[in-house]
Amino acid sequence: MENLQKLNLLECDTNTVYELEVTPEIYARATMDMVFATNLLKRSVHEGIHNWTREQVLLLIATYKEHQLEFLDENASKAEVWTNIVKEMGAQLAKHGLPPIDEKKCKTKMDTLKRHYKNLKDNKKKSGNSKINWPYYDEMDELFGEQPWVQPLSTAGSNIQNKMDAEIKSPPSKRQKTLKDFCEQLSEHRKKREETREKHHQEKIAAMNRLTDVVAQLVKQTQKED
Repeated sequence: MENLQKLNLLECDTNTVYELEVTPEIYARATMDMVFATNLLKRSVHEGIHNWTREQVLLLIATYKEHQLEFLDENASKAEVWTNIVKEMGAQLAKHGLPPIDEKKCKTKMDTLKRHYKNLKDNKKKSGNSKINWPYYDEMDELFGEQPWVQPLSTAGSNIQNKMDAEIKSPPSKRQKTLKDFCEQLSEHRKKREETREKHHQEKIAAMNRLTDVVAQLVKQTQKED
């Protein structure tokens, strides 16, 4: 399957950055052609494709962490765990005036994150390059860094399947960021968006006032000439 690249596009009306996963050809064209990029974003939104913002991705990862031990419980239904994750995400998003994200999209996004994380880890092992610029690497490494499916084949053991399943081996030893941290980021993002909207609104009012003054001056000038 062709590797997809992450393309960030800004919707100016709401000052929201959307993250799309596109082919290398589309990525290259979108970064060079502003009209194409704008139409791509409009089409994605119109077709109902959920374009994840950074804050939403971090919320998904954080909520997943909150339930990671439940995936170890043999008596727990993985489907039920996912249902709870989605419900909790929806509740947090609602507090900030954002719509919920359905379970299928959440699971698909997590699978995509895991695949990309695995590719980065594999490339890092091959190249020896320690620098990774992916914005979600630290969070994903805390969550899955010790799992068999991301370990080198030489140390993971021949009897371990290289599967990116939902189960985890043990809680990460590093201190985890809490769900509250990401909710605060969502709140800050919404606040900045509202401030931007208000600024644009005030600028429009100021422009209209200036236009009104100009028209008034023209009327006065016309009256004097008459």
